[in-house]
Amino acid sequence: MANTADILNIIRADLITWMEEEGYGTNVYLAEAKIDEAIGPYAIQLIAGSESSVHPQSGVGMIRANLDVVIWWRGLLDYAGRGDYRIAGTEGIEQFVAALRTHLTQTRYNGMLVALLFRSGGTLEAEPEMDGWLTMRDSYDYCYEMTWGS
Repeated sequence: MANTADILNIIRADLITWMEEEGYGTNVYLAEAKIDEAIGPYAIQLIAGSESSVHPQSGVGMIRANLDVVIWWRGLLDYAGRGDYRIAGTEGIEQFVAALRTHLTQTRYNGMLVALLFRSGGTLEAEPEMDGWLTMRDSYDYCYEMTWGS
């Protein structure tokens, strides 16, 4: 059995491996605060959300939890953010987000009974005070078996 911290660490380790294999770097953070030290053009920020054991939502003996995934992207050759490739190009944020969503929704992590369930996708936004950075926030749900105690 697992808990939220265990699952988040497993997801983080998996994403580091996936990003490295795909050539995106290894920047995956477990942090609620804005990333201000991201290195390289791609970074993922995992933010734990609320948990519930209400049976109609989670199932008997299950914990339902939320996870926000913030995708950070920077066009190092387009620091002013004026090029179309930053969104639709082969190395832009949209292709990265599409690949990441596919990976997250098709991977069942240790301790989880179901894979991450995509709930909502964010809007692409320029990051104020950080020239060239774009962010997008996705929300996911997942369930894991609760630990029974006395």
